Amino acid sequence: MSAQARTAIDDRLAAPLGPPQALFSLALKVRLATDAGALDPALSGRLGTEVETSITAAAADDPAGMREALNRFTALVTAAPIPADVAADLLAISGVLAAGPRRIEAESAQLLSGACLRTDHTGYTGTGFVACMKTKESVRFNAPVTVGGLYTLRLRYANAMGTTQTMTLSSGTRSSRLKLPTLANWDTWSEHQLSLLLTPATPLIFAFGPNDNGNVNLDSVTLDPGPGAIHRHPAATRGRP
Repeated sequence: MSAQARTAIDDRLAAPLGPPQALFSLALKVRLATDAGALDPALSGRLGTEVETSITAAAADDPAGMREALNRFTALVTAAPIPADVAADLLAISGVLAAGPRRIEAESAQLLSGACLRTDHTGYTGTGFVACMKTKESVRFNAPVTVGGLYTLRLRYANAMGTTQTMTLSSGTRSSRLKLPTLANWDTWSEHQLSLLLTPATPLIFAFGPNDNGNVNLDSVTLDPGPGAIHRHPAATRGRP
């Protein structure tokens, strides 16, 4: 099959499914670079094998195996005589996925409309936490990712108001209203988890929205890049050799 025919198939699939993400995006980039002559067939085959191995590991809920394959992928790209722009494009994705979760302390973000830094409760990470979110305050994480895709976000918060409090998390046109259950006291922290599609250079904003009641403290946000692979359900493999 010609490169032109493969590109046409990609375009037809992307229309209903959207562009490939994470590991599948990496596989596509390897193929496109090979079609363009930037990768020789032997190296392309070895890179493709490592991407396939990482996808298989991700589908089997084996993050360690996925990262090992991606580290081998990175070593191959780094050692090969590949054009700098092609290598940078491949390494950007493999590096983010191999690195795994990344925690961003709330106090390192841009604090807007009265949000403030505090240290008057225990149990926080970093140098403090963000508080004073009582009316319209927000915390802005500028350009939190360098590679776009679906991320699992874990927000470490404290809420001792006695009731579930709400805040809004947004990135570009995508937003989610968070319901943060009450905890034992202000020295107790918990994590709220959700998935959100993030894009490079787009801020992630934790805000007191127009329909929120706020009054929570934010300690950190952990970003875990999704591999883009479908996880294998145990029931789906029952009875198979």
